Formats: sequence, C-alpha cells, structure tokens
Amino acid sequence: MKPYIIISGLNFRDNNRGTAALSYGSLSFLNERELLSKETKILNFRFVKNLFKSKNRGTNIQKIDIAGVKWECLTVNVFFVEALLFKYLHVCLPFTNLGRMIKQVEYVAAINGGDGFSDIYNTTSFLNRLPDINLAMKFNIPVIILPQTLGPFRESKNKAIADRILCYASQIFVRDNKYASDLEAMGLLQAICKRPDATTGYKANYYSANPSLWVRKPQQLSLFTLKEMEGSV
Repeated sequence: MKPYIIISGLNFRDNNRGTAALSYGSLSFLNERELLSKETKILNFRFVKNLFKSKNRGTNIQKIDIAGVKWECLTVNVFFVEALLFKYLHVCLPFTNLGRMIKQVEYVAAINGGDGFSDIYNTTSFLNRLPDINLAMKFNIPVIILPQTLGPFRESKNKAIADRILCYASQIFVRDNKYASDLEAMGLLQAICKRPDATTGYKANYYSANPSLWVRKPQQLSLFTLKEMEGSV
C-alpha cells in the first residue's frame, strides 16, 4: 500500500462542527473497512498565494487520535500557480512536493461535505469540492465515494460531471437509497435481493456493486428472496 491517502475536504479544526465530525467519521469509516494501514498518512494539499508568510511554507503535521489509534495528517502548502498550471494546462511539476507526493497516493476518499455532491446550492459550490477528485482522475488514482447524499442536480452539465466521477470511482458508498436507482441505471449497481432494513425492520432492496452477483439479462431481473441469496452476498 502506498504511504498516503487524501480525504477530500478533511478539516478537524473547522468552526463548523459538522465538517469536523465528518472528518473524524471518514477516518473511522475507512479504518473499520480496513482501507487504512497503521502506517498510512493522510495528505492534504493547501494552495496558498503568499509564500512569504511563515504559516504558508513547509508542511504542517497534526496527530489525530481516534478510538486509541493515532493518525498522522500532513498539510502540504502548495503555491497557487501550481494549481493554475494543473487546472488550465494539465501540467504538474515533478520536482515539487505536489508532483512527488501525488504519485505516492493510494486513493482519494471524497466526502463532499456530506451533501455537497449536488448543485442544489449552486454550481460553484459543487465544482469547488472537486479539485482532489480531479487530481485523482488526472493521475489515475482510485476514488472512493464515502457515505453521503448524491444529487440532485439541476444543470445537465453538472449531472454529466457527477456521472463521469461515479463511473470512475472504484467504490461508492451511499447514505440512503434515493440515488441507488440512478446508479443502477448507470450500470454501477444492481438490486439483487430484498432483506430487512437494519433500522426500520421493513424489507428494502439490497444493492450490490459486485458484477459477479448480478443477473446479466435485465428482462430476467427479479428481486430474489434473502434465503435464495444466502452464502452468495
């Protein structure tokens, strides 16, 4: 496993307690699913305009303790010109911290503020949450979509951007099943059985992103009973 991961939007010191809670929750979520090793370091690139300020130079290291596990979070200051070069010319300088470290990133995990993978607020807000994902797609780094609300989208161009990201993502976790039908239509999920929901107790569709469990012919798709799928899911 490569030494670094990026959790997009990670901020433990944000005045918005919701953002800080999402940051802690993201680390716990990834750790519980064994997507982290004890040696993994969390990387964050901070683009700055004034390199003469001492706080805008070098790398800031922060130790985060979650349930007795200590994680090292690195915030690397990057001159904003590098961001412009990448955004408009698709150039990443190989001799800079950004150029060297991005090649050592195992994956980018995106939380998007919990409800920011949408243009319901505005297009700018949606696009401003995507730099880390765009960086990952440029360098063929896997993207994990952490549990969050996906959509809705008002603008078709924004929906196209979201679809492209979801098709690229190696893993997608959703907070509810409202967007599952869209993911199913895109060929990213399929409803393979019904089982009781852990919260409500009512039967709900169980979706899988594992193509080996899918019914290949759509016209033959029916929701199997849980008993029929035992040992297979």
